[in-house]
Amino acid sequence: MAHKVPVLSSYGMPFNGHIEQIQNAGFVTSFGNIDEYASLMKHFMEIKNTKKMNYFKENAYRLWKKMGDPYDRAREQLDVYNQILN
Repeated sequence: MAHKVPVLSSYGMPFNGHIEQIQNAGFVTSFGNIDEYASLMKHFMEIKNTKKMNYFKENAYRLWKKMGDPYDRAREQLDVYNQILN
């Protein structure tokens, strides 16, 4: 998102906190649906130089900027991982 790249992700098991962050900066596919994922990748390639893609790029960057300092986010994520491991 920091590089103005739209997000393509999928629902996971059991954690899906990333879904909230994606919003209108990309797409989320069903868990384990490879065909859906491939279809969306193809869609992104087809719209790479259009207003629609620019919409996703700008939203991705705007959302990234709203998240705050990336080092703070990384430390928070590391804290989550450590809690899970402990």
